[in-house]
Amino acid sequence: MEILVTRAAELIPAGALGAQYLDARSLISTSGIALHPGAAAAYRRLHG
Repeated sequence: MEILVTRAAELIPAGALGAQYLDARSLISTSGIALHPGAAAAYRRLHG
């Protein structure tokens, strides 16, 4: 998960200009679906 936050822009292929990637707010907004415990721990570690 940390790579999705720290290097997300590098994961977007050059041909996908304008594509959006996950930001801090979208990582935690899971629309009522519980986060995996590891994902929740990583989010807390990165964002408090």
